[in-house]
Amino acid sequence: MKLIKNGTVINPDWVFNDQAKTIDRRFKQIVPVELFLNNTKLSSGIAINVDTNLDDIAPHFEQISLIVIEFEAYADGRGFSIAHRLRHNLRYQGEIWGVGSLIVDQYAMAVQCGIDAVLVDEHLLQRQPIEHWHQALVTAPQPYRFHGDLTPDRKLPRLQTPTKSETIEALNVKFKDRPTRELLEFVLGNTDFGNLALVSSFGAESAVLLHMVAEVSPLTPVLFLDTGKLFPETLEYQSQLTARLKLANVINLYPDGKAIEHQDPAGTLWQSNNEACCNLRKVNPLQNALIEYDTWINGRKSYQSELRSPLELFERSGGHIKINALAHWSHDQLAEYMQHHDLPAHPLVAQGYASIGCATCTTPVCDGEHARAGRWRGANKTECGIHFANGKTVREHQQSF
Repeated sequence: MKLIKNGTVINPDWVFNDQAKTIDRRFKQIVPVELFLNNTKLSSGIAINVDTNLDDIAPHFEQISLIVIEFEAYADGRGFSIAHRLRHNLRYQGEIWGVGSLIVDQYAMAVQCGIDAVLVDEHLLQRQPIEHWHQALVTAPQPYRFHGDLTPDRKLPRLQTPTKSETIEALNVKFKDRPTRELLEFVLGNTDFGNLALVSSFGAESAVLLHMVAEVSPLTPVLFLDTGKLFPETLEYQSQLTARLKLANVINLYPDGKAIEHQDPAGTLWQSNNEACCNLRKVNPLQNALIEYDTWINGRKSYQSELRSPLELFERSGGHIKINALAHWSHDQLAEYMQHHDLPAHPLVAQGYASIGCATCTTPVCDGEHARAGRWRGANKTECGIHFANGKTVREHQQSF
């Protein structure tokens, strides 16, 4: 196998033993994480897979100089999520390599997520020569190339929000009556929107937008907030949809571990202060992640609640462009699309959940209630706070009426 770093081949002649899950070059060995945890003096390099519990290895970061992530399938984006969490959430400072099912089209994305180098089979290099790997990296937007500059106090440099050839107002008029697929093709293929991501809850109706984006641009980063309080069914559904739609770049976002330890060590903050809990587990992790992006797409719909009824397709949110791609879709249109494309429903929908968030703060809805009536039931709250309107969070915007 050949090791590709910074778009060039270095340190050739590594051998990946697929059966033993070890990587060898001369006298240096990278051992499976299970062996390392049994004897931390065995090696300073470890091999992990997408099922590895990163919390088990985090205490040993100082003695681990290299982590190799095995990518088991081209369509499985969990390896990228693991790298992103190691680099951007847990702040691992050592080397990260990728090995296994990786191709040139995924190279820039791997680097963006924090991977320093990839081990590539020589047969693959015959079909996709090193010139292609180099070109994939140097033509990528800047944030793909600068993860190595990360320190605990520094994040990836953001692209400046570009000057748009059309105003937000003009875009809303232009796409008001056009198919959503056409809107997504325009946005995902237009460099004017800069670095772009889709934010998805993998909730009750998420499959529609995820399916469209997967068909138009399957490498689009999909940001998923794993709050630590989600229904097990949501995590299973995320895994199912990711594989079904062949989403290649799902990035799990987690609350900061130290902040959780300080602010919510017992995990009960939601009972006494649901606003603080949402900020800790959703708002702050997403805001930190969005530093890397200029534009983000979300799945809010105007029919879901009175507060969301004025939604437009395009809006400004702080320094970002935000695209509410399904703003004008009805519940029946969403259901018809899912049936037509044979998309699996979130398992909790059959139990009466119309909008699905954290298990602690979500209940089913009754006939006649709006879709988000089951969120924070009994509290003066219908939004978590990740969305902004006219420079204010939707919670503040709601209170100003």
